[in-house]
Amino acid sequence: MCAGCPGGRAVSKATAHLNLHGMKSAVLKELQRSIGSRAVLSAFGDRWVLASRTGRREVFDDVETLAGALVARGLVDGRVLPAGAPLERLLERAGDPRAPRPGADELVAALLAGVGPPERRPVRGSRCG
Repeated sequence: MCAGCPGGRAVSKATAHLNLHGMKSAVLKELQRSIGSRAVLSAFGDRWVLASRTGRREVFDDVETLAGALVARGLVDGRVLPAGAPLERLLERAGDPRAPRPGADELVAALLAGVGPPERRPVRGSRCG
């Protein structure tokens, strides 16, 4: 069941934002670009899948948790993590109809630079995606 559907599970603010604004695919491609061929990322429903070259697959509920795993496993070189605005600030700015929406590259930079536990909140009425 999708996190945005009635009775769905709670997801992080960033995951909800990506689902609501149809940005999941673009962020997925940008994250894949940041890890190169060291692993393969995909989406399965409203979850994120990390597949290693050995065939091991891990499923993540939230994009922040996925980003944390990528950094922790050394798939993204910590010395060259992109500098970005804090994720919370980008998401707040995205809520302002007068401000331009952050692009996938900005969101990924913020995700990778600010790896930490996601803030979870129930989401209702968002589109699956």
